[in-house]
Amino acid sequence: LTYYNRGDLYYNTNRWDLALADFNRSIDLDPNYHYAYDYRGYIYYKQNKSDLALADYNRAITLNPNYANAYNNRGNIYLDRRQWNKAIADYQKAIENDGNFAWPHHNIGLAYQRQKKWALALPNYTKAIEIDPNYARAYYNRGLVYKNLGQIDLAEQDWLTAAELYQEQGNTRSYNRTIQQLRRLESI
Repeated sequence: LTYYNRGDLYYNTNRWDLALADFNRSIDLDPNYHYAYDYRGYIYYKQNKSDLALADYNRAITLNPNYANAYNNRGNIYLDRRQWNKAIADYQKAIENDGNFAWPHHNIGLAYQRQKKWALALPNYTKAIEIDPNYARAYYNRGLVYKNLGQIDLAEQDWLTAAELYQEQGNTRSYNRTIQQLRRLESI
């Protein structure tokens, strides 16, 4: 567990190479520790090594079929690959295993949004926001859905909330992107 814990510290400070080395060592010492596979999978994902990430998420799920985070993360790979049904199935499995996990609700919304299925995306973003009222990205994306549905006032409300949350969270890049969306609304 020592290597896993140190790897987690490196992971949380985006020191991927050091984290990867410690997660590899943790797996060498305990090949049944599902958390190490999940975290290593995320590093591979961030390094655009999706096949390696997928293998690690599969292993984490095999070791612990109730581990919601691995389903969510594997769903993200399928989402990136535009394998909508697989992505949504994994997100739903994550929700079955942890009903208070906002990310998979958001990600189901994202899968539907990318397919321009606005009416299906909307309740998933709303559920993510109900679970986590500080989930700025869910407000932002729900605002995009509202805009596409022609509900400009609701889009504006969500983007104002997203901008406020992004600012509070110190996420300048996302704050600026949200402000740009609000400015575009002014021209509609």
